[in-house]
Amino acid sequence: MYSSIPTEAGMRLAIAQTYGLPFTPQPLETLNEIYHIYDTAQVSDTDTYQAQWIAIGNRGHQGIVGADNEVDILERPHRITDGSLYGMFPWIIRPVNNDLPPTVRDGFGLRVLIQVGSSKYWGYYLRRLDLSSTVIQSKVNTTTNGVTVSQPYVPNQQTLTPQPPVMDNNGIVVTDGSSITVNALNITTLSANDIAELINVATILYSDPNRAFLTEVAVVSGIRKSVNLLDASLQPISGQAYNECLRAICINFTPIMFPAVYNQDQFVLTLDLGTNVPLFGPDTAVVQTGN
Repeated sequence: MYSSIPTEAGMRLAIAQTYGLPFTPQPLETLNEIYHIYDTAQVSDTDTYQAQWIAIGNRGHQGIVGADNEVDILERPHRITDGSLYGMFPWIIRPVNNDLPPTVRDGFGLRVLIQVGSSKYWGYYLRRLDLSSTVIQSKVNTTTNGVTVSQPYVPNQQTLTPQPPVMDNNGIVVTDGSSITVNALNITTLSANDIAELINVATILYSDPNRAFLTEVAVVSGIRKSVNLLDASLQPISGQAYNECLRAICINFTPIMFPAVYNQDQFVLTLDLGTNVPLFGPDTAVVQTGN
């Protein structure tokens, strides 16, 4: 399980959604602008943002040679103001004359025309999340002698009649090391076929399957909307449309380590979107755990 680093744009979006206010990304904030994919498309007031996609990258790490001449792999952390991964990597790639069928294409987004030498391909930089089993949960975490025990948090009568915390003469509230975590776990499983597609991407783009070394993930929020399917000249194809992610913004970044060529059977990515807040102590009446 990997923790998330929130972005400024994602937090601004969350506040707008909390208050029911409209949200418009600032210039140079969307992934669409990087690739000029429907970056000026119009949306309506009834269109809503949803965190339905994930993007992957292969530059979220750095190799450092140690004193023993061995290479250590270090994470390159993201800044809260970052709007993209360091090395965006397509989930899948196809020659322009052999694009994905509509039913498969519907599971992806950010369809980009990529030129490699004299050849052109369609690359898909976003993958839709399966949110069917994602559950928002709250837990109370209590640490005793270095051992942390988590239990479900259940509101009780004191939740609606809270008692003021005990403060010392300096106005400091004592904590007992316990906390509440509110999160939503999303599990994305990459099959052998998914991994083979990643290796194919690296082979085409870099002539090196080892470059399918994923080290960063971003959860992306945007507006899913039907747009014209473009041809290899980026002109609309008459009568053909697909669902694209418009105004796509990264709402958080997550470090991972997945060398695809060394694990071609399956890879399970568990993303944890949430927050952790300490509880007041030693007044245990402030919060109680469930059974």
